[in-house]
Amino acid sequence: MTTLLRTLIVNITYQRKIKKVRVLLDSGSQRSYVKAKVVEELGLNETGTEIIGHTLFGGMDQLAKVYKCFHVLVSSLDNRFSVRINALQQSDLCGHLPKVNNEKILEKLRDLNIVISDFDYTDTEISLLIGSDYLGSIIHNEMVSLGNNLMAVNTKLGWTLQGPIKVQSTVNTSSTTCFSKTNLSDLWSIELLGIRDPYENKSKKDTEVEVLKTFNDNISVNAQGRYEVSLLWKEGCAGLKTNEMKYEVAFKRLKSTTKKLKSTGDLKMYDHVLQDWKKRDIIERVINDTNTGHYLPHHSVIKLSSMTTRAPPVFDASNTGYKRQQWMDS
Repeated sequence: MTTLLRTLIVNITYQRKIKKVRVLLDSGSQRSYVKAKVVEELGLNETGTEIIGHTLFGGMDQLAKVYKCFHVLVSSLDNRFSVRINALQQSDLCGHLPKVNNEKILEKLRDLNIVISDFDYTDTEISLLIGSDYLGSIIHNEMVSLGNNLMAVNTKLGWTLQGPIKVQSTVNTSSTTCFSKTNLSDLWSIELLGIRDPYENKSKKDTEVEVLKTFNDNISVNAQGRYEVSLLWKEGCAGLKTNEMKYEVAFKRLKSTTKKLKSTGDLKMYDHVLQDWKKRDIIERVINDTNTGHYLPHHSVIKLSSMTTRAPPVFDASNTGYKRQQWMDS
């Protein structure tokens, strides 16, 4: 059993070039995306950039990054309908999506005079994803039930299928488990699977109570009338070793950030933010001692939509120049 998503075949036209691609109609995506390979083959012109962050299944957020934007002219195979969409460039859009290969379903479609394009097209990759930003102008209200929750959906770009189907799979799957620097006894340790005695771990509620108590016990007001509180550290974690975060890493990042900000014209704004932080005692000047303390590199994150701070400083605790896990886990 597998589930068909709304895929079909369309034409993308740019100047005198026409490319046939497989497209996914995805109502779960807020934006539309075009594969970088298509952009390169057609020579599409960039129309701008946008900074976007993605939230993955399970609520995991990815860091926002800059995406190039392109105008893409999408047409049905019979050229009866075309729409120009603004799509973001992405190297890969999704994994393998199945096609209908059930002869009974194809025969039923022929009887209903429904023609689908995505069943004999050789390219299986999804090269274009049309999200909810354009689906309203593409999908008709016409839907035909094919039984067992499988639906034929009519769109202005052609018919497509959506729902579960029975398939015969000949794919052989093999699984390989790799371990790096592990003890033989760990191979049968249930702790590695996340199975632990509940009495060995504090409950989430108890931990929250202790953290709040620690916070309240350590908060104070300094001579300038500002609140101060010590950092909260996890119990049982090794402390950060002196000079583990090297001065050279932060200094090299400072030079590269300065060079970049000069080229974009944002250096004065970036410096203004740092000077304001220094004036308000949020940061302080580094002493000429590279053997003590922990140095965090910082860089700018361009926010084109910001009306105030276009390039705010961001401190990078996950920099690969030092032991990332030690800092992130503490």
